Amino acid sequence: IFFDANQLDSALYHFNAAIESGTSISEIYVNRGATLARLGKLEQALPDFNKAIEIEPDNKQAYLMRSLLHFTMEDFEKASLDHMQVLKFDPNNADVWYEEGVTQKMMNKPYEALQFLNKAVELNPQNPIYYMERSKVHLMLGQNDQAESDRQKAQQLQ
Repeated sequence: IFFDANQLDSALYHFNAAIESGTSISEIYVNRGATLARLGKLEQALPDFNKAIEIEPDNKQAYLMRSLLHFTMEDFEKASLDHMQVLKFDPNNADVWYEEGVTQKMMNKPYEALQFLNKAVELNPQNPIYYMERSKVHLMLGQNDQAESDRQKAQQLQ
C-alpha cells in the first residue's frame, strides 16, 4: 500500500521492520530494494536485490529490478547478465529483449543490439518504441534505409 501510494519513507519503514523481524521472503527484499532505488539510494538497493536472489534464485522480478539498477548505474555488463537470467525464465518477454538491445547499444555493440531488438519486434510488432530504438541502431550501422523504415513504422503505430 505504502509503496504504490508513493509514500516511500513509510514503505521503507515497514520493509525494514519486516526484515528486522527475521523474514526470509524474497519479495520484501525486492520491494525494499525498489523503494531504496526510488529514493535515489542505489548502492543501498543492490544488496536487497542480491538477497532476494539468494533466497529465491528464480525470482524473475529481483533480476529485472537488479538489471534496471545496474543499467542506471551504467554497469551494462551486469545488467546484461541479469537480462539473460530473466530470459531463461521468460523467453517471450519482449520488453526484456528490448532492454537487452538497448544495453548492447550502450556497450557499443550495435550488431548484438540489432539481434535483441529484432526479437523484441518479432514478439511484439505493435510497440513503436522497439522500432524507434532499432532505427537508432540501424543509423549506427549506416543502414539508413532500414532506419527510415523503422522510424516510419514507429510513427504509424503511435
